Amino acid sequence: MTGKTRDIQAVFFDIGNVLVSFDGGAVLRDLAWAARRHPLKVARLFWNGKLIDRIERGEILPRELYKQLRDEMEFKGGFPHFKRAWCGHFRLMRDSVRLLERVAKRRPTYLLSNTNRLHYAALQRRYAFTRKVKAAALSHRLGARKPEAAIYHAALTMAGAAPEGSLFIDDLSANVAAAKKLGWNAVRFTTAKALHDDLIRYRIL
Repeated sequence: MTGKTRDIQAVFFDIGNVLVSFDGGAVLRDLAWAARRHPLKVARLFWNGKLIDRIERGEILPRELYKQLRDEMEFKGGFPHFKRAWCGHFRLMRDSVRLLERVAKRRPTYLLSNTNRLHYAALQRRYAFTRKVKAAALSHRLGARKPEAAIYHAALTMAGAAPEGSLFIDDLSANVAAAKKLGWNAVRFTTAKALHDDLIRYRIL
């Protein structure tokens, strides 16, 4: 086992599909129902023109997004209705969260996630794991998204950590590969059992 494997000083968890699952299709259906539009038409609004990218960079504020839906899709509900639809489809991945809680007792632990202001605020209200970590490197605060190098550098600066002493856990291969290219230790999340084995391999548990 290498020195890198033995000497992990900071652990970074992605959020989506690692600590919580998120049903994006259900969000689209809820928004489409309120706009009396087909979900695919709402989906095109988000994916054409890189709207999701801009939301996750913090370039579009929640009320601006709501206004765009209202103006372009004739969304019928008010802003509270929009927030409920936008934030209403998270589910806690309990086994993974239990692992985070164990890790947080042994190493400085952080979040590193592509997200947006409304989603993270909802997660903070609902789930205690957001209070188990020391800090969170979030795309909408940093103006950068995984797998861009800038967000990884910002996360290390936030934690006062070196890449070779850091472990990153993410469900997307591209994000894991980007971290490794920058000198991080990184594993792709598949199941809580596999993550448990990875954490043992890195001598964290």
